[in-house]
Formats: sequence, structure tokens, C-alpha cells
Amino acid sequence: MLNSPRFLSPIILGVVLSSGTFDVPVFGHFQTGHHPAMATVLSPPSSVTEKSVTEQSEEGYDNTVSSGELWLAQEPRWGNPGGSRGPEASSPELNWGEPGGSRVVADMADDLVDFYQWGDPGGSRGLLCPITPHSPQVEFAHEGPFDIWSDRPLIVWHSGDVRRVVIRDYDTNAIVWNRAVDSTDTQVRYDGDPLEPSKQYVLIFAGPSPEEFLFGTLPEAQKNAISDELAQLEREARANGASDEQVALWRSRFFVQHEYRLLYDGLDAIFAIENPSPELVESQTELVSSLCNLNVNE
Repeated sequence: MLNSPRFLSPIILGVVLSSGTFDVPVFGHFQTGHHPAMATVLSPPSSVTEKSVTEQSEEGYDNTVSSGELWLAQEPRWGNPGGSRGPEASSPELNWGEPGGSRVVADMADDLVDFYQWGDPGGSRGLLCPITPHSPQVEFAHEGPFDIWSDRPLIVWHSGDVRRVVIRDYDTNAIVWNRAVDSTDTQVRYDGDPLEPSKQYVLIFAGPSPEEFLFGTLPEAQKNAISDELAQLEREARANGASDEQVALWRSRFFVQHEYRLLYDGLDAIFAIENPSPELVESQTELVSSLCNLNVNE
């Protein structure tokens, strides 16, 4: 199923999942570089039941926290954004000239913030808001789902009582990675074995109110081709005197504008920058506020 042919023309698909407690809309966009399987999921794996969840907890999601505190959701939430954007939202215009040119970091970051911006602020603080490698808002606003290029993605979220971050194989239900996090953490880099190409994974934010989200990886041939393109871009940027921060923002633009629409890798590049400038920190804050529908002045 995961190796089925890619669709070359976009088809918008709306599916409603009934979980017994809420209805969740899933919006799929079939085009080159996307898993059709990810957009046509009608139900979570049959193995995700109350019994299997209990067994998984016993297998060691967290041996130091009670199974009640780490109760894992019986059914993954595939996202419920609750808003909309106009058609112009999916057409980035990030024309920055040559790498290392005269555009300052703040302007580069502002362009990316404008591209990712979603809806009006005003959401509720305290609720878990995943940002990458899955964001309900990004999926909805830009007509996802979107595969990721990285085989060791940065996982970014906002708020929520998250105790552990877990990744499991969607097909086999096997736990691939399991990491404890502090209550103040908002990101963690997956550092397990490289994620396999052409696969789907479930990202689990485990805690008192756990949530699960689906994401997928690119096929190997596409991933390798992108790696070659990216290496060439970085060589050119360095040759033109670009700083580390500028190179990272160029990486983000490269991912956003790529034909496979690697929007999560674009976010990864923005949030992974070490020692970001004050201008970039402000842009990161704006991104979180937008993607999580927050009032920044609350």
C-alpha cells in the first residue's frame, strides 16, 4: 500500500472519521511526493484497542509513571484544525535572490512566517499543539498530508502535559522510539535508527491526555535526490558568505518550494537553528502563535 503509484494531479479529499466521541475531518491532497494511503485512512489500525494500549503501557512506555497517567489514546487523532484560509495561502513567493545576498535574516524569516501563517489567533492555551512532523493546521491550510525528507526529524509541539514522545510503526504497531521529556520541553530530536523510506509512523505525545498523529516518509529515490540538491544549495550559500542562520533559512525555503512540498522539513530547519538571533526568535514565536491559534498578548 505504501509503495502504490503517486498521483500527478491534485485531488482534494474530505473524509470524516467517527471515533465515538468526536468527528475528525481529514483533508488529503494527492500529488507527486505524497502517500495516497495517508490521505485515505478511514480508521486507525485495528490493533489499536483498549487491550493493546494497556499491553503497550506494560511494555515500558514509562516504567516510572502509572499506566493511568500514561493512558494512551485508543484511536489516533488525525487532526482537527477548525478553520480555513484562502487559495492564495498555498502559493509561496520567497524570492530572496542568491544565497548570502543582501536580504537580512529578519526579512527571510518574515517571508516564511507569512507562508506558514494560519487563521486568526484566539485559541485556547494549555492544549497540545503539534507543529512538526505533523500539524493539523498546516495539513488543512496547505492541503496535506505531506511526507518528510528527514529520517531523524525534529519533533516540535506547544503546550500540553507531555511526559514522553513515542514513535511507532503504523503497519506493525511496533514501538520504534520512546523518549521521556520534561514538562518545559517543546522540542526533541528523534535520535533512533533512521526512519525507513516510504513508511507511515504514528507520533504519540504520551501523558494524562495523550494524542497520536500520523506522518510518513519519502521514498528512498526521492529522498536521495533531494539530499543531492540540498548539498549543492548549501555549497553555493557558503561560497557566498551566508551565515549558519541564513543557510538554515535557505534550507527552509528550499523545502517549502520543493515540488514535493516538504513543509515539515521547512519547519524543522527553522526551529533547529542553534543560538538563533533575536529576530529569528521573534519569528519562531510568531510561527507558534499562528500555527497554534494563540493570542500572543494573553
